[in-house]
Amino acid sequence: MKYRLISLLFLFVSCHATSFAQSTKGQINYDTSYDISNLPCTVNPKSLIGQQIYFFKRNQMFNGTEIEKDTIYQGLIAEKKTLIDPLIPAGYISKMREPGWNIFDYNTGRVIPYTMDKGMATNVYRPILAISNTRNLLIFTPYSALENKLFTIIDCKDSIFSRGLNCFFKFTLTDDNNEVLHWTVDAKTLGSYSICFKSYIEYLQVHYPNKKFYLKADSWVPPYYNNPLDRSTAETEPGKEFICSGLTLVNEPQLLFPEIGLLFSSADGKTLAVEPDVKPDIAKPLPLSAFWTEEEFAIYSKHAKKRLDSLTSVRKSRETRIPKMQPDYVKAITTKYGKDTARYIIRKEVVNGMTKAMCSDAWGAPNPKTVTRYQLGDAMIEVWAYSQYQWLRFKDDRLTWFNE
Repeated sequence: MKYRLISLLFLFVSCHATSFAQSTKGQINYDTSYDISNLPCTVNPKSLIGQQIYFFKRNQMFNGTEIEKDTIYQGLIAEKKTLIDPLIPAGYISKMREPGWNIFDYNTGRVIPYTMDKGMATNVYRPILAISNTRNLLIFTPYSALENKLFTIIDCKDSIFSRGLNCFFKFTLTDDNNEVLHWTVDAKTLGSYSICFKSYIEYLQVHYPNKKFYLKADSWVPPYYNNPLDRSTAETEPGKEFICSGLTLVNEPQLLFPEIGLLFSSADGKTLAVEPDVKPDIAKPLPLSAFWTEEEFAIYSKHAKKRLDSLTSVRKSRETRIPKMQPDYVKAITTKYGKDTARYIIRKEVVNGMTKAMCSDAWGAPNPKTVTRYQLGDAMIEVWAYSQYQWLRFKDDRLTWFNE
């Protein structure tokens, strides 16, 4: 199976502390539509107190080579100290008595001399020890100590630098054993961590399942997308209806950790994973921002109908007026494309199946603001964007989609 439903995650989360919606008296309510991966610097750090951070299980499909990143987690400082000597494998204890051994702490980046001393300790959270062939003791938090677990924020501060361009969050957390630890992280890197707020999962679970969504007919929506559920690539169909059937964890072979996805199903049996909060990128699944809600689609359809009615009226006028005023133009277009196609072009109208030359003659000036080309299998897709809402999409020189 190429993806795993997130229901097990919800079972795990539901066994822990109650939702953040039941906030403590006087606490600032947190906007649960924010996840920790897109946490803005402007959020009040005190409003995050009470939030629970969930660490995802590692991707079991990962076939990359970054083994260290699969085992080492940096930056978690425990208030409780852990003695170093008991971490040393029994077979190395005698070797440790020799001089020249150093301790490398992944959290601080410091290298200090090691001595066989029962008092030497580390503030690394749940540390394990690895021994290098250069007489270094490497101390770090293994990711296995974090995955599938919840940590509660009991305090949070932020530090903003360079007029707000850079910010760091300083979290104080507790684990399921009420052990206190500290984690300072650059807000810009939060999206690279395999974590999310428990409340964000609850938000997605409440706000999206069983609701209808429609692919936007905007020029910036990628002309095709990758679907991680079946590893297929498909062309987007503006206006196509989907229903959100739930949530999933998407595992990609090249990624160490899974990502949350919304399951969208269409009437033709197509199911795809949609990323909740990312910018559009044809190298990834479609983002939620590429869809209208049912209410938004109704508004768009209403305005689109008014615009089409207006265009139809203008075109009818052209159809009767231009042949009388510009007979040479009508004759030239008819000779070039034939009577049936010429009728559309005279009205400044395009239809699927037209060539680029036909569309260019139909819409004429002004020229498109942008022309973007994409390779989709053996086909070339080309998008002519006149504005966000007016565009033409060609596949191998034939018009396949357009928005007026």
